[in-house]
Amino acid sequence: MDMKFSILPFAFSNGPELYAESGLTVFPLQLEVKNKPMYGAGRSMEDMLDFGRGLPILIQVTLSSSFEVVPALVKPKFHHRVECIVVFKKTYNKKHHSQAFNSTCKVTF
Repeated sequence: MDMKFSILPFAFSNGPELYAESGLTVFPLQLEVKNKPMYGAGRSMEDMLDFGRGLPILIQVTLSSSFEVVPALVKPKFHHRVECIVVFKKTYNKKHHSQAFNSTCKVTF
């Protein structure tokens, strides 16, 4: 999982390898950034929040999966990519430790 502002990546994470049988598999992913120096982008980020447009952050998740059709002979692999744009608003709720945002996601196979 990658987190970017414009083209500047500022956080990334790798999840554990998972094994699942048929059906739905749900797993948590965490990504945290605290006191990260942005070297110039910080001013642009602050300006976007101050002018009320919101701060767009791109979150990309790449998933790979495979299964065995004939053991040790046929093992197809699939790659999926999810991109979400999360637009954070300036207001931060200190009581609930939350921030308002809008999001849009796209999945590619």
